[in-house]
Amino acid sequence: MRRSLAAVAVTFAALAFVGSAGAAPSCARSVLEGWRDGRIPLAYPVSCYRQALAQLPEDVRVYSTAEDDITRALHARVQVAVAAHGASVVAELVAALR
Repeated sequence: MRRSLAAVAVTFAALAFVGSAGAAPSCARSVLEGWRDGRIPLAYPVSCYRQALAQLPEDVRVYSTAEDDITRALHARVQVAVAAHGASVVAELVAALR
């Protein structure tokens, strides 16, 4: 009986690992990975940059330029959105920045 329970537990643990390994990363995580790679793409929604800033580990925030770099990318993304969609998008972006 104990072997059966152990086998079931191992199976569920393996399935959980495989399921989480195949899951798509959050957009905030993608922004952070872009920063680690040296280039933050401007393709993400504004909320992704805000989430990335909120999720920065304290050591990364203190000992790196991540916060400044991601903030600059956020501002650039807002400028791209306004240039592409005109003034109609400004209210939506302002709401997302809050």
